[in-house]
Amino acid sequence: MKIEEILFLLLKVEFKAQHLSDEQLTTLKKELGEEESKKLFNLSKKHDYAHVVAKVLQDNGLLTDKDSAYKDFQKERTMALYRYENQKHVLSQVCQALGGASVDFVPLKGAIIRQMYPDPVQRTSCDVDVLVRKEQFDKAQRVLLDLGYEKKKNKGFHDQGFISPAGVLVELHFSVREDYKAVDGLLKNAWDYAKKVEPSFEYRFTDEFFVFYHVAHTAKHFLDGGCGVKPFVDLWFIRNNLNPNEKALLKMLESAKMVKFFNAMTQLTDAWLGNGARNDKVASLEKYVLSGGVYGCRENKIVLDKSKRGGGLR
Repeated sequence: MKIEEILFLLLKVEFKAQHLSDEQLTTLKKELGEEESKKLFNLSKKHDYAHVVAKVLQDNGLLTDKDSAYKDFQKERTMALYRYENQKHVLSQVCQALGGASVDFVPLKGAIIRQMYPDPVQRTSCDVDVLVRKEQFDKAQRVLLDLGYEKKKNKGFHDQGFISPAGVLVELHFSVREDYKAVDGLLKNAWDYAKKVEPSFEYRFTDEFFVFYHVAHTAKHFLDGGCGVKPFVDLWFIRNNLNPNEKALLKMLESAKMVKFFNAMTQLTDAWLGNGARNDKVASLEKYVLSGGVYGCRENKIVLDKSKRGGGLR
């Protein structure tokens, strides 16, 4: 088996609470030698799932403290739990403080998506994202400063970064636009698709808009050189946990010319975690996604620019 095949097999086993068959277990025991285990670690870490892979390996007796990759995998499990607990605390603290100041807010991205995973620790993230109304943005910033959060010097085109006393990055959004004309027509009106969670100042996006925003955000990173495996796996859980109005979602995707991209995303995740068929398009997309890692790479950006003039990834 190729290393990427082993990666997706292990993710599928863990995420779907399945067991490795005797045949699969025998195969993995033969193929996961010292060198291959290191490759598996590097690939899974590149896509921020090394802690998930470590658990499957340990649960099935494929990783013990005698293996050379054990310390690396175990470190990722420990760090994932540490990051999760810190971010959970910070999100709760920020939301409570914003609500206490009568500031409307929407938890974004991983804050919501991780709750769709079998175990929220499985879905790590590098920061905490929260949206507030533009007219309340200055007030929201003062709330974070009063909490002792340090304001970062450089302001983004849709957010301002803050660092919590524990070192957690909080991105306070005044917009969810992506600086990408095709999707910003809808994203600039995000609050039109937010519903209040009574009795609080918290809001949640409608299922249709949540899916659209996730696909739009993924597309932006995809065009900039890749986004790694995580947004595609996220979409799998989003599709299995939300119940969007299909007609409304399709209308949103069509308005941004993202129907093909959405379909390609679903085909890839079905091939990884479901029973979806594999074809040349899936293989081409998979290769691009795997090569980029969580933050993409310059080489992928060059490949994508060339593909716009034709080719398999087009």
